[in-house]
Amino acid sequence: MASVTIMDGYTSFFWSDIWNGRLFSSQFPELFSFAKDKHISVQTFISMLAIEEPDELFHLPLSTQAYGQFQQLNSIIANITLQARNDVWSYIWNSNIFTSSKAYLNLISTRQVHSAFKWLWKSSCQAKRKFFFWLLLQDRLSTRDILKWRNMELQCYDCVLCHLCTEERLMHLFFSCPFSMSCKNTLGLAPMIFDDLFQTLSAFKLHLQQPFFMEIIIYICWAIWSARNDNIFRGLQHSIASCKASFRRELTQIKFRVSNNLKTPLAQWIEHYV
Repeated sequence: MASVTIMDGYTSFFWSDIWNGRLFSSQFPELFSFAKDKHISVQTFISMLAIEEPDELFHLPLSTQAYGQFQQLNSIIANITLQARNDVWSYIWNSNIFTSSKAYLNLISTRQVHSAFKWLWKSSCQAKRKFFFWLLLQDRLSTRDILKWRNMELQCYDCVLCHLCTEERLMHLFFSCPFSMSCKNTLGLAPMIFDDLFQTLSAFKLHLQQPFFMEIIIYICWAIWSARNDNIFRGLQHSIASCKASFRRELTQIKFRVSNNLKTPLAQWIEHYV
């Protein structure tokens, strides 16, 4: 994130700093592999090269490729004149002042992140539910296919909610399992199944047309996950009605967390669909 304009060359590493727009360790990798001091300063390197002491700089003899790179480097260095002034350092945001916020923006600015993550963190759900859904978005929930991949031996890796001898995978459990589809149908959510998780979430968003759509999605998934865990760890068989009741309890609680302008629409939606 930082580069230097060479003046006296004392503050910059010849090989590992970007100076005068170049990173020589990457530009001349073969020659770099022969360097004796990989942390030599620009001033020291240029001074030693000027008095023709390459044996002090490199392990000799050089390979044919390294020697070719040395000749190229020599022609570049010949055009550089050191000055009696301090090197000038700057950052890629065109300032010589470092700020953590600009560094952070630079690190994440090129990463493409689906809007579902923004929907998640802006939702009014409790932190525990947000973390659960974050794991879901990352496909890091301990579904049975993940446990199988981790070499955990189970008597069966099939979905415990539908009993169709279908391996429990994330997309199946939450979206294509007949049990989870029936739970959504009772809420007026049409079955929307795509191969891609984020495409499925976007489709639900368009279908719901509610500012609290993400809370609905998160809590119905949590109700399904809870029913699945109760079946596995407590031997409890949940019905569609009990799953819906669990969803209603969770969603009703956030009426105290949403903004005032959403309290009435949320309560009306719950009364109409749940």
